[in-house]
Amino acid sequence: AGNTITGVLTIILLYIAMIDPPTHGSFVGFAVALYVGYPFTVMSQLSTSPMLDRISPVDKRGYVQGTYTTFLNIGNALAPWLLGLLADGTSVTVAIWTGIGVSFGASLINAPLMFKKEFGPSKKEVVSTDLYDVEEMTLSEEEEQEWEEKVANGEYIPAHILSTINFKRIREKSLTLLVPPIGNYQNDKETLDKLRLQAKDDFKFL
Repeated sequence: AGNTITGVLTIILLYIAMIDPPTHGSFVGFAVALYVGYPFTVMSQLSTSPMLDRISPVDKRGYVQGTYTTFLNIGNALAPWLLGLLADGTSVTVAIWTGIGVSFGASLINAPLMFKKEFGPSKKEVVSTDLYDVEEMTLSEEEEQEWEEKVANGEYIPAHILSTINFKRIREKSLTLLVPPIGNYQNDKETLDKLRLQAKDDFKFL
């Protein structure tokens, strides 16, 4: 698409520049066409690198991208010089039409790539998994009551027990969730080592 847009934009600019005599309107039209259309001409360059990543081995992507960039820069260095020689030997108009022909030729060469599934948009696979193993999340009514009393007394409740109770209540949609107590540093500073071990186990579960 980028090569085609480049060719079309160049034709438009060429015909605007050929208006004789030039007017304020032709100047405005040239400037608008140039600065509005130019950003779209780089689409082919923006799409090349992702396409190369698709087809190159993971451990060779740097090499492939480096090779592409090297030859791209060589082309960018030589093309203006060659077109300049062509313009001197013929005319500027011939050089411009040559560039237009190259753009449309590149479009035709790259057109088959549009039908390659490898270069199409990536399909995002959404994997649906339960946060917890429902089969293992079982507590008796007595155990749940005991833990609820401990929470009410400000005692620690392990994360896996809290998740089991709250997940059950979410499914039943009948009871409020159990909220663990939150202490303060003054009360907990003597038991920081114990709290650290408890937090370690909870993080492993989460």
